Amino acid sequence: MNPFTCLLAIIGVIALATTVRFWIRHHYRARERFDDRSAEREGTAVTDLAALAGRLDKRLQTLETILDRDVPDWRKHHDLGS
Repeated sequence: MNPFTCLLAIIGVIALATTVRFWIRHHYRARERFDDRSAEREGTAVTDLAALAGRLDKRLQTLETILDRDVPDWRKHHDLGS
């Protein structure tokens, strides 16, 4: 084998190994950052939904209070067993 070809092959292998190592490291770091952001967004979404559920519960209680005051028998006719 020609010494020049051998040197070229060694340089090629080193360049390929360096590139692959860099690519793998970059890939998994980017994936980790994406997973962190996804978890953060899910946590924010859960918090927002919990706040919305609390507001809706208060509205429902207010409506039931108004109905209890204005139409005392409404539960007998419209209660769904809860």
